[in-house]
Amino acid sequence: MSGFFVEFRKDIYNEGYLRKLELSDRQLDALLFFKAKGSIVTSAYKNRYNITDRTARRDLTELAEKNILLREGENKSSRYNYR
Repeated sequence: MSGFFVEFRKDIYNEGYLRKLELSDRQLDALLFFKAKGSIVTSAYKNRYNITDRTARRDLTELAEKNILLREGENKSSRYNYR
């Protein structure tokens, strides 16, 4: 017997699911806001929330450590993509 399987996955980036992950309000808002773009750039995150580079990198690194985002790049212009 041969064939193939199709798996439909629910979009996990909804507010209810993300609230369970104990994210800050800023992180939650950013994930929902940047979802349509598919990625977050540190400078855009910083500018949207009027925060320092250090705070932006810390927030986004935390999201990557929680396996919500995947980091591309190793410098200040890193891009964080949705998993």
